[in-house]
Amino acid sequence: MRYTFAIFLGKKEQIRLVRAELAARRAQAERFHTREVREEPWLPSVNRARMAQILDHVHDYKGRTLDAHVRWLEEVLAELT
Repeated sequence: MRYTFAIFLGKKEQIRLVRAELAARRAQAERFHTREVREEPWLPSVNRARMAQILDHVHDYKGRTLDAHVRWLEEVLAELT
């Protein structure tokens, strides 16, 4: 969404914006992919194995989404420079 407002920026500012966003998302991806997996407190009625599988699926989706966003930013930056 923020990138949409680049329409009001000059090309140098647009590149600076994309570089800043890319650096932030790369750092976020590094933290996300190297996070320490810890056991969550569960309610007694929750099937731990099933919940762990569900959370793994959600984590995988979030990671793929973040990685796709980083790739998109890299492509935009390559086009602009």
